[in-house]
Amino acid sequence: MKVVYILAAWIFSVCCVFSQSQYFSIPEKNCSDAFGILPSWVTNPLNLKNIDKITFIGLISPSRYFVKELNSVGTGVILPMPLGIKSSLNIAYLGSKKFYYSQANFNFQRDVFEKFNFALSFGGNFFTIPSFGYKFHPNIDAFIEYFPYEFLSTSFKYKNLFGLNPLENNIAGFGCLFKFENFCALGFDCNIAFSLYTSYSFNLELLPYENLCLNFVVSTLPQTLNLSLGYKFDGFSFSLHFIYHNYLGLSQTIGFTNEF
Repeated sequence: MKVVYILAAWIFSVCCVFSQSQYFSIPEKNCSDAFGILPSWVTNPLNLKNIDKITFIGLISPSRYFVKELNSVGTGVILPMPLGIKSSLNIAYLGSKKFYYSQANFNFQRDVFEKFNFALSFGGNFFTIPSFGYKFHPNIDAFIEYFPYEFLSTSFKYKNLFGLNPLENNIAGFGCLFKFENFCALGFDCNIAFSLYTSYSFNLELLPYENLCLNFVVSTLPQTLNLSLGYKFDGFSFSLHFIYHNYLGLSQTIGFTNEF
């Protein structure tokens, strides 16, 4: 009976997604989250390793650079599977009377030999202009993370494998994350969009209290500053994300997860 309630809540949330004009924005990291509190698995399926139960995800961006057409919502559900595989389905949407843009992703993750973390993401972008019809573009992303030591992880990702999606850049990303005991993690990411640009990110994650997490991310291209605050208790997590762009201004996202 619990599964029925979960599916009903998720279907209702999907209906809410497609009735509003919003799209989520959360800073993306190449390595998995050090403490498993912030819901950054929305953009990085390597973080599925932190989830052992059926989990519902909800996101809303009430203010995205003060442009109402870019405000967004997203939803998702995480489902553990046999053979140690974890999966998730994420959906996001933004739009206005002039255009509609939605995104759906199926993600799969598995640990191998206690040292490796693999993930694949199969998705698609739906872009519609009422006057011209719609376009659908598939997308495949691959992720791998390696833990040479308990306090160190390294990662590699390749987004838009085979160049299937003309709306997405081909990006190769590298990352490393140092974890200091159970209160601090320091990370570095490098993302290379071929023939276009190279971006560097530095992130600092702090755990001042057992279930409270603070995260700071600085990126070079685009030049952005991110601040995230997350709190987790009894299988429920709540987070606030703020991103400041040097030209576009401020964007905000509210996220929550609930384990069943």
